[in-house]
Amino acid sequence: MRQEKTKTNLCIFCEIVQDIKEGRKHLAIENKALLKTDNFFVIPALGPLVEGHILVISKTHFDCLASMGYEINSEYNDLIRNLSQHQSFDNNDFLEFEHGSKGEEAAGASIIHCHVHILPNLGHLHNILDDELPQIPFADGFNSMFSISRPHIWIRRNISEFKCYLAENLPSQFLRRKITHRLGNNEWDWRKYPHRKWVETTVNEWT
Repeated sequence: MRQEKTKTNLCIFCEIVQDIKEGRKHLAIENKALLKTDNFFVIPALGPLVEGHILVISKTHFDCLASMGYEINSEYNDLIRNLSQHQSFDNNDFLEFEHGSKGEEAAGASIIHCHVHILPNLGHLHNILDDELPQIPFADGFNSMFSISRPHIWIRRNISEFKCYLAENLPSQFLRRKITHRLGNNEWDWRKYPHRKWVETTVNEWT
């Protein structure tokens, strides 16, 4: 099971990246690489909120996508467009979100390492934080987000409808809590509710 730190003192996503790069056998199913680019791996989410829930993680340790710089924008967006063509997203209503950690301020993330959540069939929840957090206006939308230097949460629907919110002093897994509440359950904690059957389903769909 994923944890924040391990005996090597690396964050768990750094360890997953290292295991994948070294081609180690017998990886836990939630640590399988489904897709890769120069700077990212796509892996199934442990504790998925819906079937098909996946993560995009950076190969190098960065706090969040915005920390990787504007030049990474095209590669990331090309990856998301590629993902959107998969059968899991055939209704073209998917949600992306990330807790944009900055330094020691986790912005509600449970692990400080760039990881973006991609959730099929939940694009309609892109306004879920409108009444919860102050929104940060960006003239150029997603492209402007790379200049932000404060903890934040960004949400995007179908690679087009983008929103970003100031996210300071939030509880861990803040947005997961909000989404599961909207879905009518309380299984937001990936540690308590790993939903490995859904993880297996996701891996089988991609392999």
